[in-house]
Amino acid sequence: MKVRRGWVLEVAGRQVTRVPVRTHGGRWPRGHPIGVVFHYTAGCSGSIGPVLEARGVSAHFCVGREGAIEQYVPLTRVAWHADRANGLYLGIEHTALPGSCDLTDRQLEASAALVGGLVSYVERRWGFSVPLRKVPGPDLVAGFHDHADGDGSTWNLARHTDRLYGWTWARYLREVSRHVPREYAWRGRRYALRRLISRLREALRRAPVGELHQVRVVRAGAGEVRVERVREEEG
Repeated sequence: MKVRRGWVLEVAGRQVTRVPVRTHGGRWPRGHPIGVVFHYTAGCSGSIGPVLEARGVSAHFCVGREGAIEQYVPLTRVAWHADRANGLYLGIEHTALPGSCDLTDRQLEASAALVGGLVSYVERRWGFSVPLRKVPGPDLVAGFHDHADGDGSTWNLARHTDRLYGWTWARYLREVSRHVPREYAWRGRRYALRRLISRLREALRRAPVGELHQVRVVRAGAGEVRVERVREEEG
């Protein structure tokens, strides 16, 4: 991916069209983004820059149904796309309206190529490895979110329902991994392992003194696990 002053020029052989909007914030509060929020436009029009600006919102990119990519906000600035999650995640729109103009394979392939370039860029520029995992629920942690994950308490206050569909998150992240260096994928796995160990420690710490507990690891989605305590009658 070729980037100049925060603007992507080309990714995986695709030219990226620059369409600047004024409705965006300043630099990243934490110094860098920690993941990506997946949006769709709820409409079938291609270019959405003027619409975003008129509504006082923005996203970093929009991927069209044929794979064309537009960029509205430079990577060094915060886009206004997810309320309190703005300062943590890159926002990527996708031209789609379920039942009228659905997400296409070509579009999601272009999206995955773009995201692969973005996570590589974040690591090169800021030294942060975005884990290639879908984050379940509204937790504002590193990884990938559907806009619909926000429950309205801290982000997605309007309760938008846009999300990845047509592909599973597992398929999408596999496609993303094709566009990042192999060693990056291993670092993402190490991140997931450290997070699992941390959760195991927390589950054991909360166990009442004098009682013996078991814990089990439950797969909760693409690249994500959940730690549960086993009830005594199950043990």
